[in-house]
Amino acid sequence: MPQKPLPLIISLKDWREQNGFSQSDAVKVLNNTGIPVTLDSLQNWESGRRSPRAELALALADFLRRPTVPKKSSRQPRAH
Repeated sequence: MPQKPLPLIISLKDWREQNGFSQSDAVKVLNNTGIPVTLDSLQNWESGRRSPRAELALALADFLRRPTVPKKSSRQPRAH
């Protein structure tokens, strides 16, 4: 039965939404920074169905504490 997501996951979701990331975008950013997350895992965490493993939770917490957490690019695609 789904539970309330952990405070860490609420912070992760807040970061994702504040930066205009879809869940898929967030997974790409996390993977690019060396945090192995799947879309399925992120969806399960945000819905409260599951929680991240301890080592992954620590990596996520470190990621969210970084002063320059990656944001969505504001660049527009170039016209050809």
